[in-house]
Amino acid sequence: MVICSDDLNLAAVRTLVRIKPRSSDQLTSTLDIEHAETSKPTILLRQCEEDCLAFDCDAVCGEGASQAQIFATVEPMLKNWLEGRNCCVFAMGATGTGKTYTMQGTETEPGVIPRAAQLLFQALQQSRSTCNVTFSMLEIYNEKISDLLITNDNNCSNLPLREDSAGAITVQGLSEVEIALHEQTQPAPPYGGDVDRTCNSNSNSNGGYEKFLSLYNSAASRRQQSGTNMNKHSSRSHCVCTLKVSE
Repeated sequence: MVICSDDLNLAAVRTLVRIKPRSSDQLTSTLDIEHAETSKPTILLRQCEEDCLAFDCDAVCGEGASQAQIFATVEPMLKNWLEGRNCCVFAMGATGTGKTYTMQGTETEPGVIPRAAQLLFQALQQSRSTCNVTFSMLEIYNEKISDLLITNDNNCSNLPLREDSAGAITVQGLSEVEIALHEQTQPAPPYGGDVDRTCNSNSNSNGGYEKFLSLYNSAASRRQQSGTNMNKHSSRSHCVCTLKVSE
């Protein structure tokens, strides 16, 4: 996992390694994955004593790390988001290494995205902010960009990239949904319910988050999936989820 921020007081890019538990057919592998605490966290890939590769990173979460522990490692960088700085978290890895599980999670074990969204909406509501929050979600599959917030529209399945007047790369035609901070909605599944230890998912105290979660779960269900040798329900695409906060 890579975390990027434009906070000048922190490293611009930080890397977090999550070691996936071995599956039953990997238990007999001769490849050992070790975590060495030196001056900087290091991952060792050891085939034998003479054949060892070392990779430095900023943090390592072992095979037993929970979703909450992963988010606790990411959360300090995300707090810069609440101070008006840009922040990006993205997962890298081969098929079947747990990228979707880490970022999206499940209803009972929410991932980084729903936890980060809940952190944002809770902070904005507690501060009685009048900021505007918009949400977009796209998929890149077979080199085509699709809008996951739109259903049954062929015009949203091959969106072009464009450069705007400020030199930023944008996706032309990508929809953005505005989310009111005090939306009164039907409670969504408690995807990120344990970010706030006192959060009651059956109340409307965090309506903005409930609205986000409803949109996010619906969009995530439209992603391309198919089986591979490593994962029966592999996500066959790249996905970008964006929350923008503006005054």
